[in-house]
Amino acid sequence: MSRPWTPAFLILLVTVPASFVEQVAIYYMGLVPSGFYQVLENRDEEGFYHQLWTAAWWVLTIVLIKSSKSYAAGALYIQWRWNLTEALHIQYFSNKLYYNLNCLNSLIDNPDMRITQDVDKLTETLQSIILQIVVFPGVVIYYTYKCWNTMGYLGPVCIYGYFLVAFVLNKFLMSPIVAEVFRLERKEGHFRYIHVNLRTSAESAAFSDAELVEHANFQVSSSLILVAVKIFL
Repeated sequence: MSRPWTPAFLILLVTVPASFVEQVAIYYMGLVPSGFYQVLENRDEEGFYHQLWTAAWWVLTIVLIKSSKSYAAGALYIQWRWNLTEALHIQYFSNKLYYNLNCLNSLIDNPDMRITQDVDKLTETLQSIILQIVVFPGVVIYYTYKCWNTMGYLGPVCIYGYFLVAFVLNKFLMSPIVAEVFRLERKEGHFRYIHVNLRTSAESAAFSDAELVEHANFQVSSSLILVAVKIFL
């Protein structure tokens, strides 16, 4: 989506190491409570304050990293949406493509919604998962190693078995829902389109006394949306 050394690429290049540091900080933060149990049991006042400062340090580190990642993710979203929208606009306004899509070609429905809402949803979803996707392999390998050392081969086998079963069930359960969501979004786009079309053609509709026809079109479109929504209820 973006070429190397663009602002989006540089932001991603910085946030990936920060994500690994965050995972390390979370791991060591998880060890802090056991240290508190030990010093409280031994009534070690000096050790208690040491554990307290250690916990404060790791909490502050995690907070700073998470806030920095959140800011970087927002910057990535803005940069990616700008890049993709600009690329689509270049094609949209080339060779009168906007006219062909809106008036002649019905293969792509509601191109205005594709450029505005779909690009927004795509880039927002991408920025929310890209860091997890990049960091995920290293995290899995590290915690698999730790689990193997703690529980032997049985620990990783149980974890990966549970993941495999959940993945298969999720695949069968979610596939129909994804198709229905797509249908719902398509009907929502058509519902929005007929509203925009009536707004731009309000004068012609008024002179033609087309209120009953337009009202019937609106009723059909809204009823289709309600039927699609009921599937999720």
